[in-house]
Amino acid sequence: MHRQVPPGVHRSGRGTRVDAHPTGPSADPAAAGRRSAQRCEEVAEDAVAIVSEFVGNVVQHAHTDADLRLELRRDLLTVAVTDGNPTLPVRRPPSSTRESGLGLGIVTALATAWGANPTSVGGKVVWATIRVRNPNATAGINNSWRNGQ
Repeated sequence: MHRQVPPGVHRSGRGTRVDAHPTGPSADPAAAGRRSAQRCEEVAEDAVAIVSEFVGNVVQHAHTDADLRLELRRDLLTVAVTDGNPTLPVRRPPSSTRESGLGLGIVTALATAWGANPTSVGGKVVWATIRVRNPNATAGINNSWRNGQ
């Protein structure tokens, strides 16, 4: 399937290059940025909670540097954190006696989907997607998670 490439975007075998000053109907990067920001505003708190959990896990468990990637494609915002530790995360069940280990339950409640994959250099990437047009996105953390469900 061939997609039409917008003006100012050039694809090659080495990747994609975007002109700093494109021309044409979609040439206003500020307008495009505002449209993307408006679409993401409704899930910003959820994205921050997921980023916090993923980066916190790197600090607490992986003890390596981390790379954060946010990507908006259509109606899905992808949050991905890559680290240098190959151990994949495991969601633990909630416990009334344990103060930690609930973060992936929060991610499960907020995200459309999440997972982890090994990288080719011995680390992993932990990712989550959030549907941008989901009006009940924060209901999971505010209701189910806080009530221990």
